[in-house]
Amino acid sequence: MKALLASLYPFAFVSILITPLQVTAVDLCTSPDSDSDGDGWGWENDSSCLVDPVTAIQPPPACELESSDPDGDGWGWENDASCVVDVPTSPIPGNSIATATNIAVDAELAYTLTSETEAHWYSIDIDDGETAFEFFVGSESFLSFVSTRLEDSSGTVQASVESFDQLAQSSALCLSPGRYFLSVSAYFDYDVNQASYRVSLKSTDLSCARPQYTIATNGSAKAFTTFNGGYAYISTSGELLAETHAGLPLWTVDNVIDGFVTGIVSSDDNTLYVYNDQKVIAVGSSGDELWSYTIRGDNFLQHVAADSNRVYLVADLGEVIALDLTGTEQWILPADSTDDVRSIEIGDDGTLYLRGYDSVTVLRP
Repeated sequence: MKALLASLYPFAFVSILITPLQVTAVDLCTSPDSDSDGDGWGWENDSSCLVDPVTAIQPPPACELESSDPDGDGWGWENDASCVVDVPTSPIPGNSIATATNIAVDAELAYTLTSETEAHWYSIDIDDGETAFEFFVGSESFLSFVSTRLEDSSGTVQASVESFDQLAQSSALCLSPGRYFLSVSAYFDYDVNQASYRVSLKSTDLSCARPQYTIATNGSAKAFTTFNGGYAYISTSGELLAETHAGLPLWTVDNVIDGFVTGIVSSDDNTLYVYNDQKVIAVGSSGDELWSYTIRGDNFLQHVAADSNRVYLVADLGEVIALDLTGTEQWILPADSTDDVRSIEIGDDGTLYLRGYDSVTVLRP
């Protein structure tokens, strides 16, 4: 029968029904030697072919690896025998948010867009609000640009990733439990008229940290610091506000300092030091002003640091001034002894570290 079929249809395609699989448009093998295991199926030119239709009616074994099917026809070659590749069918994408097709986290989708006005829509349900996710998209078509967007049910965009002929991914995402919608669209270049892509939302080994609460600062906070039991900040209107770590108000000082506020720092005894380019004001733990100090000459105050013993001021020319806790000058380090001080740090033992342009000056008062 094999010889008769081959002689009558030497270049034919054969269609055979195999339960539970239907195989269509399978080439006839050019040589019976292609069927080394005698199952009626051979392997030629990186593709399955039919040697003996009668023998091939027996269902072939399942392939262990999808890579056994390089041509994507559903048939593979393993252990010198034909096998069937069981490729799961991907859901058909929706064409709008209302028809979005639901997919699972960690599922990888592969589709082709054939129009720039077309968009594919998917929905993803997030049940775990503690796990961080990463969003991947890859354009697999030459000169095609794929744009993806992940938004929540209110339409707020959580992530957007664009890919041009390569794989792209988002930064880690922390998503609250709920339903999210993923849209994929494409733009073509030159004579390209389609874009193949792969997209997935994958879970990671990272966990998500969640803010305990948000501080309303009545506009952008000009300066912010913490102290034992709370935090303090300067509002855009010039108020100094102190609150507990739970966000409860402690006290408020109106117009604590004239002019533009440069910064605010705290010391170990919970004293706050608010300063601008000319003056520093010490504020006690109840919001009362303890003292103030105005810098001399044409200097401009740039940095302030404090511990339980001293308050240190750095002027723009590099001069360092040490004050005691009453605001009285203790000593001055001339500018020519430092290297254009950019910042100041105080060690646990009271040592000063003055970071300059290309060196650090160490001072043990």
